[in-house]
Amino acid sequence: MESEKISFRERFGYGVGDWAHNLGYASFGWFIVIYYTQVLKISAAAAAVVTLVAMFVGGLADVAAGIAVDKTQTRYGKARPWILRMMVPYAVFLALMFSVPDIGMTWKMVWAFSSLLIFQVIYSFINSPYGILNSLITHNQYERSVVNLFRTFLAYGSGIMVSCATPLIVTSYGGSYAGWSRTGITYGVIAVVLFLMVFFWTKERVNLPGVKQAGLSLGKSIRTLLRNDNWLFIVIFGAIFFFFYVSNCSTTILYVTYVVGAPTGLQQTLNIAVALGFYIPIMIGTLLLPKLILRFGKRNLCMAGVVIVMLGSAAMLVQPSNLTLLIVGSIIKGFGMSPVMGCYYAMATDTIEYGEWKTGVRIEGLTYSTSSFTVKVGSGLGTAAVSIALAVSGYSAQAHTQVSSTVTAIQFMYLVLPLLVGALMLFLLSRYKLDSVYQKVEQDLAERHHKAATTPVAG
Repeated sequence: MESEKISFRERFGYGVGDWAHNLGYASFGWFIVIYYTQVLKISAAAAAVVTLVAMFVGGLADVAAGIAVDKTQTRYGKARPWILRMMVPYAVFLALMFSVPDIGMTWKMVWAFSSLLIFQVIYSFINSPYGILNSLITHNQYERSVVNLFRTFLAYGSGIMVSCATPLIVTSYGGSYAGWSRTGITYGVIAVVLFLMVFFWTKERVNLPGVKQAGLSLGKSIRTLLRNDNWLFIVIFGAIFFFFYVSNCSTTILYVTYVVGAPTGLQQTLNIAVALGFYIPIMIGTLLLPKLILRFGKRNLCMAGVVIVMLGSAAMLVQPSNLTLLIVGSIIKGFGMSPVMGCYYAMATDTIEYGEWKTGVRIEGLTYSTSSFTVKVGSGLGTAAVSIALAVSGYSAQAHTQVSSTVTAIQFMYLVLPLLVGALMLFLLSRYKLDSVYQKVEQDLAERHHKAATTPVAG
């Protein structure tokens, strides 16, 4: 099995791609509900429909993107060409998503829905190839995990920037419609620069002799994929985890404002404090993961992380309106999130090798993109769940205080929901068995590839 060590430059070059992706994804997760309901004055119920439909269509686009990668063969490889092709459309529609003009509610809804829908499709055709690229940079499981940790670390650096700096940037650009539009344009330009780094600083090395690629029909590819039991458990886990993650992010500002009851002048400062308390522990924990993965394995670390996240939420339940407990709970949750986010994508990529080992067919694109599809659907459901909870509970975007039913709904989404979905995530992870057999998978595949490379071709 490949033992080549990936250079720091290439690891970093791959990692900055998730900084670029997170400029769109984190902006969506943290601010789309706020932007729709407080700036555009779209109702929470309408915002739920818009985000859910757009994310579902984006999820389907993930599958299409995976199939497209499987069928791509260029001198630049299979995945990197898509990053080059889609980076400018990504930047344009990231800007348009936050550039809805004040043109009447009907047309604002049309602009908001169409720009978000197109952005999600474009996002799929750059994010899925980016994720698949991890499996093409190296065949070595540990090196792949380390490359993925660079991705995770830099993604959360971007998360800190977006969650903490966006309100300040919007204000500096004039606030309201113009401020959000200029912020979206700024993020789009930064994303293009970062995607260029991914394209030029990474290399696709995995080109395996004698391996059947997924030039199969879609139906046969799907039937082959369904034989991959570890893939099935990890994609369902991903949907549930990202449902929690996005609903948590979308609720944070609401929680600080209406549950903690932060004074108007301090809301922004407290939002930043909570975001830093959440993200900095994730980044610190990510730095510790390479050695921990070698000792405990990815699945076990994920399970420990889920338990820690649940403990962080439980700590806040003691006194929901207490600011100190909110920050302490956010720090605990951040440390728990670190192994989950640091290991999830590497685990999803590992199922590509397992699928090839079990079925004899290697389908990088469809395997990874279907896991990305469930992440997209989970994220959409998370955002929609927050919007629906607000709409049903009587939320008013213009009110300085909310009715008790809305406060209760926000508390449930932020504190109780993580405990419920955490229990389900633990069950799914207990069914994931790939870590225990991966060494045999590596050895068997190495023997197959060596035999294919040294066996003379008939005729």
